[in-house]
Order: sequence, then C-alpha cells, then structure tokens
Amino acid sequence: MKLPLRGIPAEIPTGLNVTLTGASLHRMGTDTFTHTKSCMCGLGQIEATVSSPDHRWPSAYNVHWSYSIKCAPCSGEYMVDDHGLVFRRSEYAANRAAWDAWYKAAQDYEATPEIAGLKAEFAALLARLRTKKAAHEFLTLHGFTTDKYGTFTRAYRDAQSYAEGIHSSHAPTMARLLGKDPSPFQMAITALEAQRDAIPSVRRVMSAHPN
Repeated sequence: MKLPLRGIPAEIPTGLNVTLTGASLHRMGTDTFTHTKSCMCGLGQIEATVSSPDHRWPSAYNVHWSYSIKCAPCSGEYMVDDHGLVFRRSEYAANRAAWDAWYKAAQDYEATPEIAGLKAEFAALLARLRTKKAAHEFLTLHGFTTDKYGTFTRAYRDAQSYAEGIHSSHAPTMARLLGKDPSPFQMAITALEAQRDAIPSVRRVMSAHPN
C-alpha cells in the first residue's frame, strides 16, 4: 500500500541541501530535486530525490520519490522503504517474515477440507432461502454482511458463489447455524489471531522525506 505522494514544494525548505538537475532546460522533460539529510551516525547523508514532468500540471500520479543512504555503515544497518521511512534492517526483515508466515497460515486454513465442506453445507442452507431479500436479512442478522440491500443484490449472484466467498473467520458462526460444534473452528481462529498478535513490531528510526 503506497502513501499519498507529495508534490514538489513551492519553496525549498530551509535547512535542506537541495539540488535541481536535469530537465528544466528541455521542453516537457523532467525536473529532479535532490534533498539531503544527515544519516543516523552523522558521518554521511540520506538522499531523497523527487522527479516530475516540468509542465505546470504535476500530480501525485507522475511525481516519483526515491531514497538512498550514502553512508556505508548506516546502509548496512538501516533501510528506507518506499514511503521514505527509515527502519533497522533486522527489525524490518523479522516483521516481514512474521507477516508472511501468518498470511500463509491463514491461507492454508482457508484451503482446508473442513472449511470447504462447511461452506458447501452453508451454501445449501442459503439456497433454501427463496429470495435475495430473505438471504440479505439472514446474513445481516448473523453478521456476514453490512451492505444495504441494493448493494447486496448486485454482489449476490447465487448461494454457492456467495458461500465460497465467506471468509474463514466466520466459520464458527456458520458451524453454529448448521447445528455443528463451533469449538474446533473457534480454536483455529484463536490460534491465528494469537500468531498475528505476536508479530514483532518495527520501529521507525526517522523519515528520509524532506520536512
């Protein structure tokens, strides 16, 4: 997910080293500004470079930021993400690996035969509701949707496709409505939530973006 991009400042902020390069001499070229900040150890610099077309109508869609740590010790220990935020490489890698493991565990659970069988039975239950209005009322009552009826009718093609799209976090509720024991499904969901909550946080060291 990308944060909103910032346009080129109308005035160069004080306290920043800014270099204008490239294309202002060329019609419909590219203007490039390079801003620098001191790095974490104070012996080098972090560069933030912004490029945009040199016409009068730059927008968030054609303004590009890039970042680089110009210090060997700091570049080995720190990294700058796409949004200009500086993190320790070790913390960032541990956080990313933990999220990847959680996503895989969640996808694996979603693909289990138990979830597939539960959704098939739930689709049969929905099919017994004769109208979309009845299905909407039932699904709203039990927390499967918050959509207004008009929005719901555009998304609800048939009982089977709707049931297949229900997230596995609703498995305990589906089991209960089908007269099954929801506890095995609830235990699996609780385990996934615990795994997610144990993901180590990553602390922002600073912003490489111009102030």
